[in-house]
Amino acid sequence: MNKCSTLLRRHSQKFAFVFASTGFSIAYLLQPYYEVFARWALVKTENAQEEHPSKRVPVVAAEVRQHFKLNERQDAQLDLFLTAIDQSTVVGSLNGKGYAFLGLPYFSIFSNTLEIPVDSVEFNSAYFPHGPYSRLGQQRLELMVIPESALRFLIARELVRLGAKTSSGTHLYASPRTKCLATIGGMIGGSYTAYQFAYAVNRIYRLRERTLLPSRLLLYAFISLVALFSQYQVLLAWRRHSCFAADRIAASLDESYLHGGLAYYEWRLRWNRFWYERFAEFQMNQKEIARKKQAGFDPVLEYQQEEAKVKTTNGPSSKAGRIDEYYLPTYAAAAEEMEGDNHKTNASTGQKTGRESSYSAHPRLRASGVERWAGDGDGLAFGLTESLTVGVVPSPLAWLLGLFSSPADSLLRLERLKAIAARAQTERNTV
Repeated sequence: MNKCSTLLRRHSQKFAFVFASTGFSIAYLLQPYYEVFARWALVKTENAQEEHPSKRVPVVAAEVRQHFKLNERQDAQLDLFLTAIDQSTVVGSLNGKGYAFLGLPYFSIFSNTLEIPVDSVEFNSAYFPHGPYSRLGQQRLELMVIPESALRFLIARELVRLGAKTSSGTHLYASPRTKCLATIGGMIGGSYTAYQFAYAVNRIYRLRERTLLPSRLLLYAFISLVALFSQYQVLLAWRRHSCFAADRIAASLDESYLHGGLAYYEWRLRWNRFWYERFAEFQMNQKEIARKKQAGFDPVLEYQQEEAKVKTTNGPSSKAGRIDEYYLPTYAAAAEEMEGDNHKTNASTGQKTGRESSYSAHPRLRASGVERWAGDGDGLAFGLTESLTVGVVPSPLAWLLGLFSSPADSLLRLERLKAIAARAQTERNTV
């Protein structure tokens, strides 16, 4: 044991450098496999078969490609697919070896509500307990149709993020592959920097002779957390800048793309608000069911009471045209419980309903429809931001990190595009 400690102490710098280099090398070698795995995990399937984009998406993509300089190799690299989620994603790069995957939401193939197969959409389920012809069902179907101008902007934005050059030669220098490697490299580099700083402090102040081991370990942990938090903030600022730059380049292709960007982010905010409300209702329903089970809930009696309430409120009427014949808590009640600013305790659930529970209400979105941690289409990587997005981080830590997080959310990007449109209008009026 003494020989091992002496070896580590004498060659600690060499070991730290070797471990850091090995970690980054492994991440670089595994990057192509990660990209293929990410596409496989996100692709939309139907009956165990990949669902390919319909005629609408290839036609719009071909129109958008005319504004970019893509050679034959880049055309062969680009792989357009449909994601099983409601977000677009890009993986890989057009300026290197390997593939460049561009994923669009699975409902981007629909140009009107009549094209949407109702049977393939999950209606009357636990997560969405409404029928396709109810008010919320019709609203959902309408939101599943992305305007064509917004779809053109979305494809152009994702091509810019993949590193494609516009006809004027403008492009982003950092691709999604670079972002992913920078995220891994940032964590490794932050840990290595923290070790070097702790090593210097230990040698200068002779901590081994002056302090106890628990105190030193606490100091080393604090230095590591500061270093990792600093690199995390640098990556957040870089990703925020990249999102704004991609929007600006895509909007500069043509005036129609600028208006398409405005239409897209307005649609995105409406979509996010709609699903935040549905998620809040789902959680409220689950809590209501759990509470009633504990109190000896009688479903027949509940149904009779609800029927009596409806007849008392609306008067005697036939059941023709009635859609929802079961009790559902309103969103207002769910929002009051999950997003309230007070820290009162709910007597039925025993959980706090204040600010600390808003993260559990929806880990990715806020009630206003803006994203919490990553901008639209920028949430796929391997790091702390992605862990926060999927909701695996404890709520107290998420609340603390939320104080220092300011991503390029959809509202900010919409305001930036509105400012660009206002400047363009001012220049036209001046001329």
